[in-house]
Amino acid sequence: MLEVIWKSTLVLIAAGVASMLLWRTSAAMRHMIWVLALASLLVLPVFNSMPTTWRESKLVNVPAIQLPVAYTAATAGVPRDSSLRSGVPMAAFSIWLTGALICLWRWNRGSAKVARMRRNADAWNPPLDLAALLGLRNAIPVLVSHEELIPLTAGIRHPFVLLPPSARNWPEERLRIVLLHELAHIQRKDSLTQAIAELACCLYWFHPLVWPAGRRLRVERERACDDLVLGAGTSASDYASHLLGLARSLKPAELPPVAMSMAATHLETRISAILNPRTNRRVVSRTARLIACVTACLCVTACLVVPLAAMRPQAVSVGEVSGTVYDPAGARVPGANIIAMRSDDGQKLATTTDQEGKFSIRPLPEGPWQLRIEARGFAPLTIETIPSGHFDVLLKIGEMRETVLVRGKGTPAINASLLPQRIRVGGNMIPAKLVSKVDPEYPEDARSRGIHGEVAIRAVVSIQGAVLSPLIISSPDTELSEAAIKAVSQWRYQPSLLNGEPVETVTTITVNFELEP
Repeated sequence: MLEVIWKSTLVLIAAGVASMLLWRTSAAMRHMIWVLALASLLVLPVFNSMPTTWRESKLVNVPAIQLPVAYTAATAGVPRDSSLRSGVPMAAFSIWLTGALICLWRWNRGSAKVARMRRNADAWNPPLDLAALLGLRNAIPVLVSHEELIPLTAGIRHPFVLLPPSARNWPEERLRIVLLHELAHIQRKDSLTQAIAELACCLYWFHPLVWPAGRRLRVERERACDDLVLGAGTSASDYASHLLGLARSLKPAELPPVAMSMAATHLETRISAILNPRTNRRVVSRTARLIACVTACLCVTACLVVPLAAMRPQAVSVGEVSGTVYDPAGARVPGANIIAMRSDDGQKLATTTDQEGKFSIRPLPEGPWQLRIEARGFAPLTIETIPSGHFDVLLKIGEMRETVLVRGKGTPAINASLLPQRIRVGGNMIPAKLVSKVDPEYPEDARSRGIHGEVAIRAVVSIQGAVLSPLIISSPDTELSEAAIKAVSQWRYQPSLLNGEPVETVTTITVNFELEP
């Protein structure tokens, strides 16, 4: 967002400087400059989101699960400023979105108001047909409102002119001037350029330069239409007189963002320009507009293509790796082993975390490096892509294994498959320790039938050391399951200690029933 802000600032400043340098040119030319500037703001975020560098895929392998675990210290309650910093972009985005939605709501309300005015107006065929004079091929509907409002024009696909009821009694000269001005908006496609300006203002509502840019666009637009009216043979003094008379006789009203009115804005500067005989009133030809659009497209394309052409495949060059290791409770982990491994030649660089849980490896030569963090009681963590700068590492709880062997005489039948066995322990801690165990008894019926194999049980070791909620994961026989659960439920542990406090842990216990010949 910051990059888009300063780039959009440069665009608006450049447009303002160009408009001042071209003050001797026509208003139509300056209007086109502001249109191109505001239109470029709409495509700027799209181009800005495209990458400016690229790396060979063989050097980068980003795991989908490890990265959030490795760098999200806030999820573990780590008392770090990173959680505050991560909330700042979300708050800024929420503020921007709220402002943009308010501006879009205002725009939509104006569109609904204009649509309602059009529905309630009456059609009228004025005695003057001026569309052909401005090169308009299709007839433009002229409507008469039931309210005394300033004449306006609206509509992109289906434009129309809306006049007050008093227009039926206007002198022919005033009616001609008004219709010429409003039709000039349609001939110049001002409804489209007005929509572009309004959308830019909605998306960049926070920018202090975008609103003055929108006002300058409207001023130059009205002056360009004034020049078209004067170019059609209207006397400058008569035009200024009628323009001032309309502004005085008709009540001012809030103009919807989608509508354009001939007597709504900056009358003083417009009348001064109308009466100035040295004002450049040259109309921008279609060829000039095409050249300007092509030039703008080439500039935008150059801004995109040049960085892409300058890209080269890059290896990951970190230079220095530094970070802080935390456990799930937010405490720092001293004495953790940090190993940087180069995947292409197997080179290793190692260090350990200090008493504050911090580590640093430098210099780190260019190449595809991986980082592995190991600590007692924690699961090893491998970071495939090493970030730049100082970062936080969050370790997961470790694993333990409990296996009980129960022997009985008999002939083995079919062997059961071996399942993973583990006890998950957590924190910067002392792992749970089994202090009291009751050996399972081999069921006589199962032994006589030759049933043997492993019974896997998942349970919770409480903070008092009791075995809670035992659940059979797999078992070759129900009798073996009952015998295993009966014995395991009587076990007692010394609970795991996380930073000196007992915590519950999940354990998987495997009871192996084995028959001896």
